[in-house]
Amino acid sequence: MMLSSRSYVDPIDPDQVLPWVKAQFVSQCFQAAIVTVLVYDALITMDKEMKYFWRPTEEYGKQNRYTGIFGAVAFIFCNFAQWTKNIANILMIRVLALYSQGLLKMQYAEPLAHVIPDRTLSICLKMLLALSAGSKLGLVLYINYSVDVGISSLPGDVVVCSQDGFVSWQWGVVDWILPMAYGVILNVLALYKAAEYWRLSAGFKGFTLVRVLIQDQLLYFAIVIACCMFNIMEFRLQFSSDFLSNVFNAFGNPAFLSVLGSRMLFNLKVAGERGQNQGTSYRVPSRTASVIDFVVPLDLQRDLNSESLIENRGSA
Repeated sequence: MMLSSRSYVDPIDPDQVLPWVKAQFVSQCFQAAIVTVLVYDALITMDKEMKYFWRPTEEYGKQNRYTGIFGAVAFIFCNFAQWTKNIANILMIRVLALYSQGLLKMQYAEPLAHVIPDRTLSICLKMLLALSAGSKLGLVLYINYSVDVGISSLPGDVVVCSQDGFVSWQWGVVDWILPMAYGVILNVLALYKAAEYWRLSAGFKGFTLVRVLIQDQLLYFAIVIACCMFNIMEFRLQFSSDFLSNVFNAFGNPAFLSVLGSRMLFNLKVAGERGQNQGTSYRVPSRTASVIDFVVPLDLQRDLNSESLIENRGSA
């Protein structure tokens, strides 16, 4: 006897009900563990969040953190939350920040004709981000249409989402290559600018802000590659164990990028607080340094001049 279906999806074989429910339960347990990690990270860094991001002008920190948590929670109930797991916009803003102090504006930099104007770079990166997001939207629509998603019923009037087919692993690879390619572009731009800063400031010692930007950028890129590889392996390999499949899915879950995004923003704020001469500006070359001059306040100087004038009159 086959289970009746409330949609055009093929009825579910009763022999497959128990393995199917077990697999879904294990998947939800793994996802609940991911949500726990995200919420725990939010709790232990709540003091920094209140300090830096609970302001009307500071929206990126809150959006990154709580959008990531929302995506992880929503994944437990329905797999529609892929939109909420990308922090490429934050990375783009960081790269633009590196280029906002272009070499042509630096006092000790040599004029370079090939420096990309800030406005042009901003437009190009935003267009690439829109292209990447649009491509992912098209892939999601195509994949959902191809696998024939529908609604089926289980005993006890339990309604579940089901699909009558599987997406080709090549599409899964393409889905991850797009954000990875955009990450490569951002990484190359960041490293190129960092190399120029390195040359002008004789290394990253004393230049904390750029070091934080580059280190976080490289760490993000490494995690993106790891997520990409785990997801590609999940698409490509046929796991005999649901547990092993869920392990790969958990390690490749991009919701963890929201944790990294929050840490990146915290590091940037802390580096900016270290002051102009300690973390956010170039070290002035030693040849330009001069002897310190102590300036006498204007009021005190006036008083001294008056006393000197009185003494001169008295002696006269």
